[in-house]
Amino acid sequence: MLFCKKCGNRVEKSDTFCTSCMCRLDAEGAILDKREYSAVRASATVQFDAEAVVGESDISGFEVLEYMLTEKIASLCGSEYYKAVFKNAGERMDTVVRHIRFPQYTDRDVCAMMHRMDYGTVDKLAEQFASKIPQEVLSFQAQCVSAGVDSLNYTAKILHSEIYNCYHIFIMMKQVKPFISYVSQEKLTLRDVLSIGIALSEQLLRLQRQGYSYGAFSDLSVFVDSDGKPYLDCRIIKLYEEFFPYTSIVMYNKTFVSPMNKNFEAYSLAMLLYRLLSGFNSPYINPYIPQISNEELVQAEEKRMMAKQPILPEKARNMAGTKIVDAISSSDHSVTLEELHNVLENSFTYISAAELNEYIND
Repeated sequence: MLFCKKCGNRVEKSDTFCTSCMCRLDAEGAILDKREYSAVRASATVQFDAEAVVGESDISGFEVLEYMLTEKIASLCGSEYYKAVFKNAGERMDTVVRHIRFPQYTDRDVCAMMHRMDYGTVDKLAEQFASKIPQEVLSFQAQCVSAGVDSLNYTAKILHSEIYNCYHIFIMMKQVKPFISYVSQEKLTLRDVLSIGIALSEQLLRLQRQGYSYGAFSDLSVFVDSDGKPYLDCRIIKLYEEFFPYTSIVMYNKTFVSPMNKNFEAYSLAMLLYRLLSGFNSPYINPYIPQISNEELVQAEEKRMMAKQPILPEKARNMAGTKIVDAISSSDHSVTLEELHNVLENSFTYISAAELNEYIND
């Protein structure tokens, strides 16, 4: 794919003149390839231009959704997160903008192979996926308002690059970090972990009481603000499952899905808390093994799918830890979200202050 440097019109290598501006194309530098053309467009404006972004380049400095992206703060599982500022009537307003490039080349290839589809059909699925994200943002926002839950996302915007056949999805969010980034950067105590579990279960229960089932989720669907308050993301991973079920994001999310096919929210929350309390180990791998083999990982997943009794987590080896383990394993009594929430709340009455203040990630 080649372009006229003067007007940006698509041209062929054999062309002598541009059919749009009649500029001669046989002069050196008169014809640009995709990357060169993108670089020219990037230098011409600060407003985000979908055709001006090459590969995984940092897009700090561009304006999106009337905000200036000032600094990339995280990059995780196909999404980048940028600090962004907007000045209105002299008042500085800060936010975070999430940027998703979709699909990645591997997404297209895997979808085509696994579903025996041609690339044209895959591209139509990608278009449907992208178009549904703004709907999902607004729909989940409405559910949160109805349930009295603080909403994470404000609005979304979709831009398409014809040159790179890629959608640029922007979601304006509160000032938060992805949960995985937050945990890796902060020193958390047992008190912090239990508080996160209580806050998330309270949000999920409020949604349930309004007739909305959030369903299974992983730590990819949780974000945390500077005060340690967690937020649930809108269900973008559900859209991945609908259109591109074999992406790495979906496969990772499945390790938080209940094999018992019930109490999905309780199971996912218990898995999230268990991993926090055990150094991000699987519930079925001995935490004292110095190096975990692929065979042990496979065996651990087999045990998880059979809902075997897990090892107690390294921290919270008490009623709270036992209830988290019970929510993961199969038993005559199935742990509900409400029951897990109550146990987490009550744990502050019997766990000593010294234990609550112990760091989980020293």
